Amino acid sequence: MSEADIHFDFFAYLKAAISERPDRGSVTYGDVRAEYTDGLSGRADIVVFDDDGAPVFIVEAKRPDGDGSRETDPYSADVIRQAFGYAGDLGAPFFCTYNEKRLVVFDAFEKGVPLLERSQKSYIISDPEEFADTLLDEVADLMEGDKNWDAVDDVFIERVNTLHEYMSPRVETELENHLNEDEDFQSDFEQWTAAQGIEYDRDDEDEREEVQREFAQQAAYLIINKVIFYKILESSPTYSKDIDPLVPRPSHVQEDLEEYFSHLVDEVDFEAIYEHDNIYSEIPLDAVEGKLRAFILELDDYDLSQFNSDVIGRIYEGVIPADRRRAMGEYYTPPAICDLITRLTVQSSDDTVLDPACGSGGFLVSAYHRLHDKLPEPAGGHEHILSHLSGVEINRFPAHLTAINLAIQDLSAYTEWVDVEIKDFFDVKKYQKLGGREMAGAGGTETEEGLGDQRGGYDAVVGNPPYIRQENIDDKDKVRNHLSSDEIDAEDMSSYSDIYAYFITHGTEFLADGVDFGFITSDRWLDTQYGEDVQQFLLDNYEIRAIIKFDRQVFDDALVDSSVVILRRQSDKSERDSNVAKFLRLKQELSIDDIAAIVEEEAEPNKLVTNDDYRLVTRKQAALHHEKKWNVFFFAPPLYFDLDAHPAVVELGDIAGVSRGITTGANPFFFGHTDEFDELGLEPYSTHALKATG
Repeated sequence: MSEADIHFDFFAYLKAAISERPDRGSVTYGDVRAEYTDGLSGRADIVVFDDDGAPVFIVEAKRPDGDGSRETDPYSADVIRQAFGYAGDLGAPFFCTYNEKRLVVFDAFEKGVPLLERSQKSYIISDPEEFADTLLDEVADLMEGDKNWDAVDDVFIERVNTLHEYMSPRVETELENHLNEDEDFQSDFEQWTAAQGIEYDRDDEDEREEVQREFAQQAAYLIINKVIFYKILESSPTYSKDIDPLVPRPSHVQEDLEEYFSHLVDEVDFEAIYEHDNIYSEIPLDAVEGKLRAFILELDDYDLSQFNSDVIGRIYEGVIPADRRRAMGEYYTPPAICDLITRLTVQSSDDTVLDPACGSGGFLVSAYHRLHDKLPEPAGGHEHILSHLSGVEINRFPAHLTAINLAIQDLSAYTEWVDVEIKDFFDVKKYQKLGGREMAGAGGTETEEGLGDQRGGYDAVVGNPPYIRQENIDDKDKVRNHLSSDEIDAEDMSSYSDIYAYFITHGTEFLADGVDFGFITSDRWLDTQYGEDVQQFLLDNYEIRAIIKFDRQVFDDALVDSSVVILRRQSDKSERDSNVAKFLRLKQELSIDDIAAIVEEEAEPNKLVTNDDYRLVTRKQAALHHEKKWNVFFFAPPLYFDLDAHPAVVELGDIAGVSRGITTGANPFFFGHTDEFDELGLEPYSTHALKATG
């Protein structure tokens, strides 16, 4: 479909929607014109006017590339400038870029803000006809101030995602061609997949396509990530004098990037980011180098320092396929949850912190800020904090992102080392020299000898362990091996436990006595049979400070079917039994300080506090040994607790035999957990008519 076809179709949809309902609150729409030239040096694809004849917004469709693809980039600086020019000439307050699959609305006249950083709102489109009607409402709401613009970091992430969407299929085609034409490369690729534990059979079409698609997505992601990090360093006063501005020559982009990156590694370091497996460098980038070069030049127009440190991690979440991350049990942790857990577990500027499943580094970045806030001004800074943070991550890509995210916390200071170990956490042993381990420090991925004895005695263990159901755990014997140690002594833990239960037990080995542990996990352990074993382990090893659940409206990122567990390692049974455990259900959004105050305030046992913001139940920890399913503390009505405490009430099992009746299992439907839907890749809707990305 040509550009003309795209914008004429959308013009017709807008015209029909205005004819049917011109009045949209703050705006009454009038005419809509295609191929508009009056007062312009060029031709605007679509101009929408109000009923007084004043232009409201411009729509510019990106001209297709020579290959006829419609997967063009509405974030392209050229098309944005073209649309902005038309809006300026006509005095339209808004302009849009559009490629049938995505539309971005821009505020045309935002004073003192560079063009590419103007307020934006992005939409993914599945039905252009329905979306045309919605766009008229959206623009009216933006004009009235009833809609929020996308956050600046969200805009940048969407921009990167659209570039990745463009690059990935083209890199995949280049990969397929290279495999067909070069037998040596084909052999190298097969050896690489085998070394990664990836099943790859070129005779199996489905398997071949899946592996090559994922490889191309990763390759595109890696090159984009390297470019962004280089530009961040280039804009930093600490590093700018040591590196050249990144300006690759047209038609020599791949060759020049290799030279720039090699020079950076030689002169500065950051080997971990720039020296990946050679197989990635062997794929020609001819099909994407024009777009990639344009993006590199475009980055000069962004103030990269304004993005918070989790942006790179969120780029990873956006470009690595969701089903692949689901298979690995990886889920994005909202920064507020990271901050809440580190607020409750990191108590001193000298605390050492371990995240045993660090992903792209959200918890370690949060712990960095917590340590920084606790650190007296003269006591040092960046290097001191980094020396107190450790991560373990089985996947090389997010491990490298952790290194980047921590390195960019203070670009005024050099980063000599970031302690992130690329390994399965269940292969990491407490205080055991492993003979060497692969690290993802800022200085490179390498094997460090004699560092295995550093693991253990941490002052805080935090994280979001993978959500992998027990039936999907690859090597359950290895995962359960630590349960037989004298320190853990939990061999009887149910083999039906999901993997986060083993992260709790194994994480316990690395924690000093009297200090804190904080995880966000699935809440299945609160009401399942295997959960009773998890509960017993906690009662035998920790003071349970708080277990926190969230109603749906508390966070923008839904955390239903999740729970935050805040524990204190305690070897003294009497101290454990006398502890007052808190079961906190948040109904409305509260500040982290307010939540922390509830958790940290001394409380009497056997209390029920409920209000519009939260519900709090307290219990003496010794009493929890007799409670099999702790979910009751979050949802049972007050009458339940009154009856439970009444001397005349006994458990039915004490006076009668209780068993499950005969069931067929042939129920017409079942209710499931949200995490089960995620694991199966089920969505609430089969398709979206409209999806706002901000």
